[in-house]
Amino acid sequence: SSYFLGQSYAASYYSYNSLLHLRSGNLLNSYRDMRTAISINPYNESYRIGFSQTNLLVADAIIRNARKNLKSQEQLNLSENDRLQVSQAIQQAIAEARSAVTLNPRSAQNWANLGLIYANLLNLTQGSDSWAISSYQRAINLDPRNPVFRMRLGSLYYLLGEYQDSTQLFTQAVSLKPDLANAHFNLGWSLYQQKEYEEAAKQMKAVLTL
Repeated sequence: SSYFLGQSYAASYYSYNSLLHLRSGNLLNSYRDMRTAISINPYNESYRIGFSQTNLLVADAIIRNARKNLKSQEQLNLSENDRLQVSQAIQQAIAEARSAVTLNPRSAQNWANLGLIYANLLNLTQGSDSWAISSYQRAINLDPRNPVFRMRLGSLYYLLGEYQDSTQLFTQAVSLKPDLANAHFNLGWSLYQQKEYEEAAKQMKAVLTL
């Protein structure tokens, strides 16, 4: 019992340090400590979720750093090493998010995180839109009263130009939580894209009221 308690404490220690490093902007140390936490306790879903998002941040940081060196109108062209690191980080992000789902497929949050990972890879990974949609749908089915999951799926449909679907989901989010200003805001823009200007204006008025 003492051994397992000690392992659990050690994993929590590294996980907590990882969050501290992340908040201070030290992505490398955050990555290292979260990986250590998982190696000590591979059965903790929250560690897997955290590491999936950390890997996504790693890929984003590499791309952002490459863009800093671009001249005006110059297209992004990653080096071979950068492309390899981005690819590895993306694969690791997906693998960790899937591991969380495997550990507890009844957790809506685990499915929502998998959807979030895929949604952030729309321009990088083929088929990520379908995976993101199906993951968010699973999250909604498991927790139908949570407006956030409908907001995320609605936002994804909005990015894909599927405005009728996004409007439907934002409307549902508003119904579930009428005082959620962001739901009214997103609904307003979704209606605007469908040229329903009067209804869009009503939603924006609701945002100002809230």
